[in-house]
Amino acid sequence: MPETEPNPLISPFFSASVPAHPRTGRGGWLSASALTLISIWAACTQAQATEPVKLAQAATKAAAAMQKAPTPREQEKNFLDRMDKVISPLPDYKLSDADTTKIKAAIKAASGHDDAKLKELQASIGDPV
Repeated sequence: MPETEPNPLISPFFSASVPAHPRTGRGGWLSASALTLISIWAACTQAQATEPVKLAQAATKAAAAMQKAPTPREQEKNFLDRMDKVISPLPDYKLSDADTTKIKAAIKAASGHDDAKLKELQASIGDPV
């Protein structure tokens, strides 16, 4: 087999203990130094890929921290506004006279702790509202 001069660009990456390839004259296995360089490159590439994600997460946390939390007064106002929307149709609602009488009796039964009478009146009220 003919001896070839080692290529200075390739020889550090191939082991000298491995027999040379018949056509190229180079070793067939990567050396430990080449594997080390590849693993360092892979680690750097992975770290660079996760860096933008970390930066985006930090920016999101910073933006959330900068937003002002509502004060208790603002929270109460928001709650009351929502409740006003819920009950807004009720002032114009017309309840039948029979149901009005039954509801008044049910309130009296509830205040007197008469549970049997209360359940009877609740079952007899026909209006779902």
